[in-house]
Amino acid sequence: MNPLLTVPLGVLAQLAVFGGLYRFTRMGGKTIAVIIAVLSLAIYMPDAIIQAHGGDVMSIHVASYLIVAFFLGLITSHMEKRRAEGAETGFHWAPAAIIGFFGVIIVLDSIFVAIATQGLPDSWTRHVLPTPASEPGQIRSEFPGTVARDFQENQEGYNAYLAQYRRQQTQGWHVRQGWLGNPVAGRATQFQVAVTDRHGKPIAGARVDAVFLRPSNSSDDRPIRLVESAPGVYRADVVLPVPGMWGLLLQIRHGKDLHEVQASTSVTARSRSSGAGASQGAG
Repeated sequence: MNPLLTVPLGVLAQLAVFGGLYRFTRMGGKTIAVIIAVLSLAIYMPDAIIQAHGGDVMSIHVASYLIVAFFLGLITSHMEKRRAEGAETGFHWAPAAIIGFFGVIIVLDSIFVAIATQGLPDSWTRHVLPTPASEPGQIRSEFPGTVARDFQENQEGYNAYLAQYRRQQTQGWHVRQGWLGNPVAGRATQFQVAVTDRHGKPIAGARVDAVFLRPSNSSDDRPIRLVESAPGVYRADVVLPVPGMWGLLLQIRHGKDLHEVQASTSVTARSRSSGAGASQGAG
């Protein structure tokens, strides 16, 4: 869904339908404006809901279609009134300036939304944006973001999270996680999680899932299932595609108990002779 394409196409369709109805029917401009406004939303909204358009994309489409319908009805009703009075129906500069102003606003907002959701064209990014030192050749201008727990969408989910956090605190589990080696982009490195209870006894037979989250591009996120290699010790070979900072969400399930850890880690672009990378976070 590219607003730079769908907004002007929708507006052109509105103009075509309005012009046809205004010329070949006896309906007034205000009536036709209401019809195309309702028709535009009736066509766009089902697709926006099914395709799960973001709020910014949806709002720019709805606002554009309603503004165009409003001004078409305003202009034609004014012309009809002038025609009924026997006066000239020329277009005054004042409404033209207002229409131009809103047109510029719609165009700029469409550009901002398109850049935020899809980024700049690759040919532009190479000239406009600097190449990051940690990710040579990986220039991104879109902002998909990474949200491990989006509780703003759901108050019930947030309350459930708080309840889970309190249970987790009373469990007293201890979780240590980290790399068994230096993590390098594009190369498999073992990641280990060790889980013990409040008395230091290993928690064996648990299910351990990890999701490595890429802040700059959520399509790079990597879900991993860890396998128990010793009582309470879980490992997996992990390959992360690009270097830089990564988020980490760990979920450890044992029976009805659940323990979550949110942490961060970094991946290098090439091997280093000393030091092993480690994720950092609180259990």
